[in-house]
Amino acid sequence: MSQDNDQNQNQNRIDELQAQIDALENQSTLKIMFINNNGGGFADYIQVPGGNTIKGLFAQQMAGDPADYLIRVNRQPTTAEYVIREGDRVSITPVKVEGA
Repeated sequence: MSQDNDQNQNQNRIDELQAQIDALENQSTLKIMFINNNGGGFADYIQVPGGNTIKGLFAQQMAGDPADYLIRVNRQPTTAEYVIREGDRVSITPVKVEGA
């Protein structure tokens, strides 16, 4: 009887831990709004790895020198080391438009 009770408690704990692992894995990818104002520009929701920074996002999505762009998160200027969070709105706009 005691052994059955211990097994049930162990299985319940295993189930709880698995649920926590599943929740963490779901958080490992974040959905953000990415607005690229370079050239024709576009805006779309994209998936980015959890823990990604603005510097990492720029390297993945853009070409060129980050100093040539105004980068904002949620309409506010940001730093390269800002860690992106779920639902952030990231916009990248060139400071000089070609041909202007």
